[in-house]
Amino acid sequence: MDSLIARLEAVTFKVTGGGGCDDGEMPITVSEWNTFYETHAQPFVDACNKFDSTKKIAVATEKALKHACVVIEAATQCAKPDQGAFLKFLGPIVDVITAAQDVDNRSESFPQEKAFAEAIQCLNWLMADGSKSVIMAQLDASDFYLSKVLVKARDSESPAKENLRAFVSCLKTMLTEMGEYGNSFHKTGLIWKHGGGSVADFKPGKRSGPAAGPKSSEDRLQNCLSALEAHAAKMGGDDGEGDPPCVSGFNDFFTASVQPFIDACNALEGTKKLGNWAEASFKHMGNVIKATTTSKKPTPEAFMAFLGPIAKSIGDVMALNPMKSSEWFNHETSFSEGLQSLNWLCMDGLPRPYIVGQGEAADFYLTKILTVGKDKPDAEKAAYRAYVASFKKLIEAQAAFAVEFFKTGLTWNPKGGALPAVEAPAAAPEEKPKPAISGAAAAIAAAQLSKAAAGAAKPKPKFALPAKAVPTEGKIDRSQQNKIFIERYDAKLQKEPLVVDVGTGEDAQKTGVFIGNCKGPDLCIQIKGKVKNITISNCHQCGIVFDNCITTVEMIGSKRCQVQAVELAGSYVIDKCDRTQLFLADKSVAEKVVAYSAQSTSTNILHTDPTGEDQEEHAVPDQMMSVFKRGVAPVHEVVIPDAE
Repeated sequence: MDSLIARLEAVTFKVTGGGGCDDGEMPITVSEWNTFYETHAQPFVDACNKFDSTKKIAVATEKALKHACVVIEAATQCAKPDQGAFLKFLGPIVDVITAAQDVDNRSESFPQEKAFAEAIQCLNWLMADGSKSVIMAQLDASDFYLSKVLVKARDSESPAKENLRAFVSCLKTMLTEMGEYGNSFHKTGLIWKHGGGSVADFKPGKRSGPAAGPKSSEDRLQNCLSALEAHAAKMGGDDGEGDPPCVSGFNDFFTASVQPFIDACNALEGTKKLGNWAEASFKHMGNVIKATTTSKKPTPEAFMAFLGPIAKSIGDVMALNPMKSSEWFNHETSFSEGLQSLNWLCMDGLPRPYIVGQGEAADFYLTKILTVGKDKPDAEKAAYRAYVASFKKLIEAQAAFAVEFFKTGLTWNPKGGALPAVEAPAAAPEEKPKPAISGAAAAIAAAQLSKAAAGAAKPKPKFALPAKAVPTEGKIDRSQQNKIFIERYDAKLQKEPLVVDVGTGEDAQKTGVFIGNCKGPDLCIQIKGKVKNITISNCHQCGIVFDNCITTVEMIGSKRCQVQAVELAGSYVIDKCDRTQLFLADKSVAEKVVAYSAQSTSTNILHTDPTGEDQEEHAVPDQMMSVFKRGVAPVHEVVIPDAE
């Protein structure tokens, strides 16, 4: 019985936000953090103390993690502080993180110090909306330097070899277990005590009210029941006075953020249909929010049917599949990304990161809208800007709404009834989607629901991902003079290499080739002939081979792509790309090849050696160091992390 009550107390804490501790007992979040420290952090401290050069890391780790415990305890007794007061309260942690960034790249322990400098930033989760994702991101950031430590260990003698390996193993374990702790007790970040005191007056270890002996099982159950009932009343608004808070909160969100976006869409003839879709989708979102207060959790099939109007809008928008040459390409593509933010309604995890992520996915196209609108007449320019501003506000406000009322996803009324009937959808917008695409989407959605009914794992999100997974037929558009657009080819459909013959005449040399939104793996695109320039945008796992490019080959926002020049190409731009491989033409390397890179990682450039028999591979540095001094021009240098 005691173990069952303890589990109920832990769940109650996570659902209601904990706090309290008015009975003088140590909060479970604090006791579990102490357990984490002794079990997983102390071994890392011990590993650091094996070397004189890393003892300072041991001291810094102990200082930062012990103060993190103070912060966690404060959250159970104090009201949420403002940002200034919280930063001051975090002082010891901020000091450790700041000091850790000052690393001498000539130091014997350089890789250990750099790994720690990245890893200790995991404590930023104390200020974030989520915990595990922040922690694991810093573990990934430290991985490069941890690999350097393992290389160093390989060339070391015992016991240094074992101690270096222990440093790596213990650091990885510490951050992994910290992520699990955060996911268990602070999934949406720290939750502060409503009506608590000030952090400025908080004293660690001093809890309000001494414990009057052990509590009975009945008392513990009563406390859990009272906390859960209070939380349910707050979220469900079952006091009979007006709408529940989540419903009135949605109404405010729609009026302040959705309606302005609809108005901005209606100001432009080409985006009126987007306004219609937005209105239909977000109004039905309101129906879903209201249903959570009156209905019990539905089956996947019933919920899928209830989400029908939203699913239809998302499917219809994606079925537009606009060409890049379209006047409204950027508006329609940004809207497609943004509308998919509604997928949070059927996700089990944190909604805010997903909603914000969809906004970020649209950023590139929103920037293009502002660029194009800059040259429009004043009235149209203002309409373009209003579209972008209202779109961003809509995404931000939706994320804030979700965090306030549904931090871990939708919650339902366990005493409620069945879902209400879905109203008939409004008339379709003026441009109907292509029936073949929406039909395929419907078929796949039906298949997914059948799997869910059979007990298969639920896709996250459930109603939009199946439609998104449908590969579309790629297109080659030559309608514009001296431009060729190669778009949306997918390796699932395009099994053979795609060959585009441009020619070598005067017209070919004036032609620019755009390759966009193509997906591998192992999708091969070959450009034959002599072209003016080549742009590769938002492509994943593609191989692009071309004969001759007169000006520049530009890569933007692409991942794991390989690009090869056969005859000549002397200039490359790599912007916001990851794991790019460039194979240079022999004739170009004999003279000079210039490659500009910005905000790109793991870029490798390959060419044949002087004998022509082997390949030489060169990594493009990711880091720059800038030195500033009054009265002296700034100095910028490339940083090689493992330099002695």
